[in-house]
Amino acid sequence: MGVCHALAVDAIDVTAARAAWERAARELGIDVVTEGASLGEDAERVEVVALIREFGSEKGTVVLGQQHSAAYPAAVAQGFFPTIISPSYEDYSRDLFEETLNDLQWFGAGEPPAWYTGAAWG
Repeated sequence: MGVCHALAVDAIDVTAARAAWERAARELGIDVVTEGASLGEDAERVEVVALIREFGSEKGTVVLGQQHSAAYPAAVAQGFFPTIISPSYEDYSRDLFEETLNDLQWFGAGEPPAWYTGAAWG
């Protein structure tokens, strides 16, 4: 799986990135959790940008900013596919989000959204 954009080096604006993923959820018809999105429990709890259901792995994808990179191993251990996004995800661009989701691959039980092609990141 390519996800070449997972090599981001700059911290992101979590509020802006969450708003962009919330818009993606509405416009693309996907299941995204942003409010209270985190991994672990209690003292081990780490805030993340979003959880995307049905893409990346059977459990879903954990969206991280560079500032959350320490959560990467915890995401893997919990069965999520982790991806570290760049600041380009602070603004919603349908093409970028569709390309990203296609690259992550569909793992949902039902039919994927109509726009889904499954094409790997170019």
